[in-house]
Amino acid sequence: MLTERMVTGARIGTVYMLAGTGATDLAQLANDPQADDKVNRNVVRFAPEMGDFLDFELHIQGAVIEAVLTRLSTMRPDEAARPNFQSGIASIRQSSLRTVASVIETLAVDGLTDDWRRARLPALAAIAPRLARFLQAGQKADLQRLASARADATADPGLKRSLTAFGRTVAGGQ
Repeated sequence: MLTERMVTGARIGTVYMLAGTGATDLAQLANDPQADDKVNRNVVRFAPEMGDFLDFELHIQGAVIEAVLTRLSTMRPDEAARPNFQSGIASIRQSSLRTVASVIETLAVDGLTDDWRRARLPALAAIAPRLARFLQAGQKADLQRLASARADATADPGLKRSLTAFGRTVAGGQ
């Protein structure tokens, strides 16, 4: 059920990102040197919708992480050690990392307001403790570095503090 919601949300977000590009999926933009500019213009053009989409992605990803953590806490060690299970968990971790990183990267898009950026902070703060319990050490460090770089690049003191706190929480420093 969560997967279906995630896929549906991704489809809707993709429609906004691709509006006016002539592409029907992101892969079609792979060889377009202006792809990032086109998508970023749409993020700004449809900022309210994209904000809702990014918040939704974080909310659903948080629910997925919580479900996996619950499953992990009730498994026998021999079940958790199975290679196919470990591979699945690694895939979910990587997906979580990509999702959250893309939201943080989107905060840097020129043309978005600081109010829009600050509106993303509650969803980021909500997922941070789950990421701290779920991601591998290297993945946590990657997110902390990304959040720190974004914090360093902003002049907004509230955004700077929140991104720094997010990175610290993800890294396990609360």
